[in-house]
Amino acid sequence: MNPQRRKDSHTMRKALALIAYTRLEYLQSVWASIQSQTIAGHALSQTYDIYVCQDGLWAGEAAAGRTGHYNVRKWLDQLPSRVVVLKQTENLGIAVHYDFIEKLLFVENSYDFVVLCEDDLVLAPGYMSVIDRMADKFHDDRRVGMVSAHPGDPTVPIELQHAHKDRWAPMGHNWAYGISRSFWKRRQPLIECYLDLIRKVPYRYRNEQLIFKWLERIGFRPFASSQDYVRTCATYALGAVKLSTYPNFGRPIGRSGVHCTPALFKRMGFDRTVVFDDQLDAIGDLSDDTHRDLWQQMIHQVEARNVQVIADPEGHDVDAWETRLATGDFHPSRVIPDVLAATCASDRAALPRQHHGPAYATSSGAANVSRTVRCPCGSGKRYKRCHGRLT
Repeated sequence: MNPQRRKDSHTMRKALALIAYTRLEYLQSVWASIQSQTIAGHALSQTYDIYVCQDGLWAGEAAAGRTGHYNVRKWLDQLPSRVVVLKQTENLGIAVHYDFIEKLLFVENSYDFVVLCEDDLVLAPGYMSVIDRMADKFHDDRRVGMVSAHPGDPTVPIELQHAHKDRWAPMGHNWAYGISRSFWKRRQPLIECYLDLIRKVPYRYRNEQLIFKWLERIGFRPFASSQDYVRTCATYALGAVKLSTYPNFGRPIGRSGVHCTPALFKRMGFDRTVVFDDQLDAIGDLSDDTHRDLWQQMIHQVEARNVQVIADPEGHDVDAWETRLATGDFHPSRVIPDVLAATCASDRAALPRQHHGPAYATSSGAANVSRTVRCPCGSGKRYKRCHGRLT
């Protein structure tokens, strides 16, 4: 569980985690792109410990999803022994699974820097080389929360990418991004508050209105209820940016999934992605002026949409906000006790409790789905009499 690196004591410990579920074809494409990455002419595994993590099967998964989950599980058994493979025995859901992985790497294994990849983005040659340079430069810079080589607009023409290759740009989606342990510790208290709102229900059935009310009362625009959006809110509230290179080193492939459809994929312009055709031999500094400009730009934009994330950016005091975060002022029990009392009992009583401990297996095997349990949709019916009938 804790591979030994051939590094001296002054070198940061780094890991890459690839998160999988049911999409074997996407996973294989992303894995091949990770395997081809090099740093200073050496294989990626010489610098990064590599983990592949699969969440357990959701009880309401359709037949195609159950087959995909099983196929991914079998494929994971073929990975090299130097790769740490973790298979959840029960479904945690996206947010809790992410939390499990982060705590495993940052807390249990004390990595200094971690790259988190999903099966949505193929890494072009040079991606991890750039990320590694950013890790070394910004790992203790409080102004930088997350780093990426996939900017928010991946459709910029190649000529402009070359002309501005020394510039910084805002990150887009939280795909193949790196984060330091020091920043993760600063951000995590808000994530814990969010998890306390959702951890007792399946992630896809989280109470969106409850999350919106909580976000609104702690000073954010209630634009989305996803774990990605809450991570973004926390990053900006801490005065940090989600930093990307101007050249694009990633190719989105996740046309179909929980949060995407082919039509949405096209609408976001991912079918017109332009990948940089050269290497970045060096990366520049981040000036205070550039940081300030990027932060102002980012707090008014989520991915490609115009959204003012922080409700009152002019009056936002980073130090005061972080102090309140550390003292628990933003916990839902303090912020929305009235809303919790009115909604949580009925919402959570209708849904089965999920397992959230570090339960995982390192051997293959298909998960057994009981068709006699209560359906996760909250109808009160047996799964086989409700959503199970669709499969």
